[in-house]
Amino acid sequence: MTILDKQNIRNVENAAISSGFSAARMMENAGSAAVSVLLEKKQVQGQYIVVLCGGGNNGGDGFVVARKLHEEGAKVAVILISGMPKTAEAQEALSKLTAYPIRIYKENDSDARLALEGAQIIIDAIYGIGFHGSVDENAARILALANRLPAYRVALDLPSGCECDTGAVYGTCFSAHLTVTFIAVKPCHVLAPASDFCGKLVRVGIGLSKTMMAAGQSNIYLIDTAFVKNALPKLSKNSHKGTCGTALMLCGSYGMAGAALLSGKAALKSGAGLCRIILPDAIYPIVAAALPEAVYLPLPTRSGTVDADAYPKIFDEAQKANAMCIGCGLKNTENTAALVTRLLKNNKTPLVIDADGINILSDNIDILPEITAPTVLTPHPGEMARLLHVSKEDIAKNRFMVAGALAQKFKMTVVLKGANTVVALPDGTLYVCMCGNPGMATGGSGDTLAGIITALMAGGMTPQNAAICGVQIHAMAGDIASARHSMHAMLPSDLIDCIGDVFREFEE
Repeated sequence: MTILDKQNIRNVENAAISSGFSAARMMENAGSAAVSVLLEKKQVQGQYIVVLCGGGNNGGDGFVVARKLHEEGAKVAVILISGMPKTAEAQEALSKLTAYPIRIYKENDSDARLALEGAQIIIDAIYGIGFHGSVDENAARILALANRLPAYRVALDLPSGCECDTGAVYGTCFSAHLTVTFIAVKPCHVLAPASDFCGKLVRVGIGLSKTMMAAGQSNIYLIDTAFVKNALPKLSKNSHKGTCGTALMLCGSYGMAGAALLSGKAALKSGAGLCRIILPDAIYPIVAAALPEAVYLPLPTRSGTVDADAYPKIFDEAQKANAMCIGCGLKNTENTAALVTRLLKNNKTPLVIDADGINILSDNIDILPEITAPTVLTPHPGEMARLLHVSKEDIAKNRFMVAGALAQKFKMTVVLKGANTVVALPDGTLYVCMCGNPGMATGGSGDTLAGIITALMAGGMTPQNAAICGVQIHAMAGDIASARHSMHAMLPSDLIDCIGDVFREFEE
């Protein structure tokens, strides 16, 4: 499913109008579709519902919703924000309300506030995709009141107060429990901070044909389960550990045994035929006792990390592996930096570079062009900021741009982690994951993701598909774990235990 920015949404709408599909018909279909979604979520008969309507076509959608909800038995009132509607289609939609006992207020009416305070459901139809900047003072007061009330809040297309293409919020923004978006998902639905105001997102069609929809061009896609199911290799009856691949993990250090354990266990749970873990001998007993299924190369250490003079052994192991993960819990020291930079320059085995592997790169950025092995980078925003020598705020404002630019410049696949993780491919294509939950924001979750992606690459998947599928599998497992344990109580090990539930879904 594609994500369309406002220009491409307008391209689709213009193509529809050129084909004889009127703007008024789109408005009617959008309002009807939004009400259908609301009816699935809430009982509306007898409920008091207030619809906040702006002066554009988003307000027109709200007028249609008000009429349809009345027909479903709701008690409906409308509050006009920014005066009377300014488009012909919205004016027509408002005129149809005169045949119904629907009270219409202006935002400055003395009793408009009281009308809003009594609402059980509030519908936001103030601003649409063309909005930018911050809402005006009157709208801000209304939105702030709506957000404080105990009512169930629904946004039409996008929450008023956020910018469609950037996800920016510069002032007050409607905080929705549910956002019903029309035609396509927009960037603001997946980019912070706007995504925090969307609540549950539901996309609905409005009756447009495939030809009309083709007018909207995009290089940004939502990851869906169909993609993962089609991309995952199918196991044959004759599969064995050799055909499932060897995942080599250069992970862990004294005090960071858990990173080696979690990444290795995730790799095994994700189908690696053999998981070989290179680690300092100081932590070998801890990791091996907890994960006997892995094979180990414990190395003598003077510093609690894998020493640089172990390079020949590690390089030899890398040549025998199908994919290699570098960095989980490795620590960024002069010793590990010398080892990792030498490996990155000479290794040809497909790589996943995570955590301290990325931190080492950030201090040795000049070697990025020298990495010739197929590579997946998996930074969180802080690591990405260190890698690019910018602030975390710069990363947050430009997630699509920074991930895409890095992937294209160095011909790598970049997984920019966080809420709605972005996977950027070397050709400029972006994929966004909408699964996952805040309970995954804990130490060890990234190690788990690195292990999953490494296993998929070891099993023969391209770095691009392994990253896309790994991100989705990781997020789905996190959602299962949160349902079982709660977001507060779930651990990365709980997530790993749920990986099998996700694979079962794709094997059916």
